[in-house]
Amino acid sequence: MFKFSFNIHGEDMLAKTWTEPLRSIKTFIVEGAARKVRGGIASLRKIPKATYLNIFCILAVLIVAATLRAMPLRWGFYLSEFDPYMQYFITEYVVKNGFTSFFSWHDTTTWYPWGRNIALTSYPGLAFTTAVLYRFLHSIGVEVPLMNLCIVFPVILGTATCLMLYIFSKEFWGRGVGLFSALFLAFSSSHIFRTAAGFYDDETIGIFAMLLSFHFYLKAISPERSPRSSIIYSLLSGATLAYMASGWGAYRYPMSLLALFTLILAVIGRYSSRLLSSYGLTFGLAFLFMAQLPQLGFDAFKEWTTIAIPGGFLILCGFEFYRRARSLKAKIGGLSASIVVLIVAAYILWIEGLMSQLAGKFVTVLYPTTRVDMPIVESVAEHRLATWSSFYHEFGMTALLGIFGFYFTGLRRRNSDMFLILFGISSMYFAASLVRLSLIMAPAIALLAAITVNELATPAMDVIRETVIFPRRKIRIAKVGREFGVAILLVLLLVITPTFNGAVRSAYAPATIVTSSLPTVRQAPQDWLEALAWMRDNLPDDAVVFSWWDYGYWISVVGGKHSLADNGTLNTTQISVIGRTFLSDRMVSLPILKRYNVTHIALLVTWYMRDNTVRFYGFGEDSKWYWMARISNGSTLDGETVHYYSRRVGEGEKAYTVYDRVLYVGDRILSNKTIVDNTGVSNSTLLGLLMSGAYSKTAGDEYFRPVFISSNKFVLLYEVKYLERANLTLRLASLNVTYPEQVEIMGLLKDEKLQPMVNQTIHLQYSEDKGASWITIKDVSTIGNGSYRYIWSPPTAGDYLVRARWDGVRDRYSSVSLTRNLTVLKGTPTVKLTVEPTVVGVNQNVSIDVRIYPPLSAGTVNIEVSNDNRTWVPTIVGEPAKGLFTPKWRFDAPGIYYVRATWTGTKEYNAMTSKVVVVTVSEKIP
Repeated sequence: MFKFSFNIHGEDMLAKTWTEPLRSIKTFIVEGAARKVRGGIASLRKIPKATYLNIFCILAVLIVAATLRAMPLRWGFYLSEFDPYMQYFITEYVVKNGFTSFFSWHDTTTWYPWGRNIALTSYPGLAFTTAVLYRFLHSIGVEVPLMNLCIVFPVILGTATCLMLYIFSKEFWGRGVGLFSALFLAFSSSHIFRTAAGFYDDETIGIFAMLLSFHFYLKAISPERSPRSSIIYSLLSGATLAYMASGWGAYRYPMSLLALFTLILAVIGRYSSRLLSSYGLTFGLAFLFMAQLPQLGFDAFKEWTTIAIPGGFLILCGFEFYRRARSLKAKIGGLSASIVVLIVAAYILWIEGLMSQLAGKFVTVLYPTTRVDMPIVESVAEHRLATWSSFYHEFGMTALLGIFGFYFTGLRRRNSDMFLILFGISSMYFAASLVRLSLIMAPAIALLAAITVNELATPAMDVIRETVIFPRRKIRIAKVGREFGVAILLVLLLVITPTFNGAVRSAYAPATIVTSSLPTVRQAPQDWLEALAWMRDNLPDDAVVFSWWDYGYWISVVGGKHSLADNGTLNTTQISVIGRTFLSDRMVSLPILKRYNVTHIALLVTWYMRDNTVRFYGFGEDSKWYWMARISNGSTLDGETVHYYSRRVGEGEKAYTVYDRVLYVGDRILSNKTIVDNTGVSNSTLLGLLMSGAYSKTAGDEYFRPVFISSNKFVLLYEVKYLERANLTLRLASLNVTYPEQVEIMGLLKDEKLQPMVNQTIHLQYSEDKGASWITIKDVSTIGNGSYRYIWSPPTAGDYLVRARWDGVRDRYSSVSLTRNLTVLKGTPTVKLTVEPTVVGVNQNVSIDVRIYPPLSAGTVNIEVSNDNRTWVPTIVGEPAKGLFTPKWRFDAPGIYYVRATWTGTKEYNAMTSKVVVVTVSEKIP
């Protein structure tokens, strides 16, 4: 008992020893937390109500922005358009294989059979950003499918861009401008389209990074900043600029804009050392990071737009020298020297080939007229020129308000105002040159329109609040009622509301793949989804699907099969071959398809019936044939050049345009055929044949078998059945003969399994013009072992090409043997001269007999006479008849004469001279 009570007492004491301090600590923490909460509440009460209202407004704007951009999710979680599928493909690969795998990845499913070096042809920025976010979410336990994250990612970044524009605008133009600019960007159709759910593409991070870089740069050059702060912001601007360059090719625009803006500040007298340091740090860091990107490479630094940036730095150095120099002469000399060095350096770089023009679609932005010579660029809808109607469709009344924004901005003329003016003007020009770049114009117009609305709304609010603007002046003036302020605000609201309605309508659209590339309709036709699912589940992994380049990403990423071309348009030559193949005759197209190991052909035909007539919507190959012709026009394949010509047929309202396909070999026309008329693409072409499968009772033929037709008959998939090849050989018994010798022609015809093909007609042909034209020698038949034989007499001497051709049968290609060279030498005739009598008197008739063997009636015979057997004088000229020439002749002076006969020869025989005959002529007849 003692022991038990002792233990209990000891445990009581131990418990008291620990619980008292713990209770004290608990009381301290609770009371401290309570004091902090009370203090926090008290401090929150001190925050102005306007701040709460501002936070509420920006949150509301962000919620609206996110809601608008998430509206396509109503139709399901799908990536939109085409490029986002490749971006997802890259992201998935990086997530599975690591970031470093990107730089050594050669994909073989795209651009078959060559494949695609991903690091050299793709920007890593978007994929890496999403991969980092995906891994972070998984590290904190948020399990989200990568596809869903990629679909929602544009919504997140699009909303973040609205917030970024608010921060940017608020920093330099005030809180009201910030709210309005964020609101206008949230409702911008062009920005919504590129940041809507599913539009997982470069622009997603591009615009956000661009605004962030602008924000940091303007803060870096601000005179109010300390040198340390300026350096930090310059480095941040360079880092965000490099980040944009890692994800979007349009990085050239903000780089050029910042450089031009900086030089303008220097020229108008606002130069400072801070400007030089900020410029150098920003672009130095950006270039340092850009140099690490394989996709940019050395060629990006050869572009004159990039080289101009170091040139701008050299000019700024000249301004710095100008500022520091003491004498005017030194100032002018230093500035002039920098300009001269810049000009000389640019000239040397240009002539040495170290400075180049912008490439492809980028040059069409600066020089829009160049797109006429670039059909591959012009064929992309988003690369076409913008119009005022497209501007109004994209921006509505904010475009008009933005124009007034230039006026209000120009009144202040601060650095930020000048930047905004330059931003607005340049983005308008580029958006007009390339409709896709209306996305860059969106934040500029939103900001300019926000300044206009803010400038108009501020006086209206003063009127509503009855603010006394000049309280010290006691002048009687008519009082303006509050209703005038309300009226101004209502007018602004009425002006802007239609733009908001248009933005909502454009946002309420499904992903492109959901509607099968057709415009939005109530019941979206899901033909492409059906076709891609069928490809994925039914075609072998090594299947090669031939299609126009628009659908390459869908086929490779969603369908999981090999494609020959895609929206990257990396190989214009291969795209040209695809277009040419579609517009060629089916039998001509088969060998081309075989060359690329094509197993299937996919195409989209958007058609409908009206009045028992097939009509086309024009969203599939029923209209894209035009671009197939434009891109492949003038291309040469296997020595044959194709050209397409248009011509008008008929008159008045019944007139229509037809398109002819003309094939050339050199200057010689091989064929001239009409391939498109008022009824559509001709069935004589591969495209016309395959398209007819959508609306005719029979689809395809023995070579192109339909294996899938979608529910609406918009998407068709054909299996290609190739003809078997035959092996045709030809051999000559002799490669050199002398006319009129004969030559034996022989050869074999066997199938792919080397089995003889019997009773087949072989066309033996020869050519005298190096293969430009062929003449038939004889049609012969193969015998039991597949052989053929013929004895040929060449028609004349000369150099020949000889070949054999087989026309093929239903299930086999035609076949042509290798050509053989045959040389036929001229024959050597004999010429015999007889003169009777050989002893004659002056003026006595002499009979001359010339005989030529073989007996020819061609060429010319010359009877020549000489006194010394060295110098010959033609005396009689004539043509032989069947090898005979028998003229008469008389000598008019005595002496010894030498007589001979020469024959000029023909195409078949060489010239020949007879033996000399001596004739003695005396004064008297013997």
